Amino acid sequence: MAELLAPEFEYVPTGAFVGVRETTAGPKGFMRFLQSFWSEFDQPSIELRQATAVGEQVVTWATFTGRGAQSRAETSLDLWILWTLSDRKVIGGRAFRNRTDALAAAGVSE
Repeated sequence: MAELLAPEFEYVPTGAFVGVRETTAGPKGFMRFLQSFWSEFDQPSIELRQATAVGEQVVTWATFTGRGAQSRAETSLDLWILWTLSDRKVIGGRAFRNRTDALAAAGVSE
């Protein structure tokens, strides 16, 4: 996956998870973010439900599920991520808790 990310890639999480609020910079930073995030869960999974192209951007809808490694609590979260592309590389990702906000950030309405 890292090979798809531009050197200037930045990812902005939703802030929905405790301790996951800071923008992540660069492919290596994003990979560290993913490793850290996934390590908090037993049997994590993500299901891509939809991808919508909007010019040089793509809005994806995915459902994350998992069980907290420490709490053992089951969790499920829908995320919409606005991915920005340039020169066949992903230069940014910004996560949202709902489709309306993701599409608005892409400059379109439902």
